[in-house]
Amino acid sequence: MPSHHIGRPRQRPGWSRKKEKTMNVLVAYGSKHGATQGIAERIAETLQAAGQEAAVRPVEVVGDLGGYDAFVIGSAVYA
Repeated sequence: MPSHHIGRPRQRPGWSRKKEKTMNVLVAYGSKHGATQGIAERIAETLQAAGQEAAVRPVEVVGDLGGYDAFVIGSAVYA
């Protein structure tokens, strides 16, 4: 396979691409020192770069979940 195809999905003749649904994603986090917040923000940026809507909120202020299609929830783990 030629190298110009690496990383791109192949389009087969006669196939049409389905329109992808944009999802509204909540990225909620619990963070004591800010590291988990930074990771949550990076996850949201990655989702947005992929064409999804993403909101980042600390778990303490998350209210109504009705407007979201998916959730990413993160917290620190202390042993």
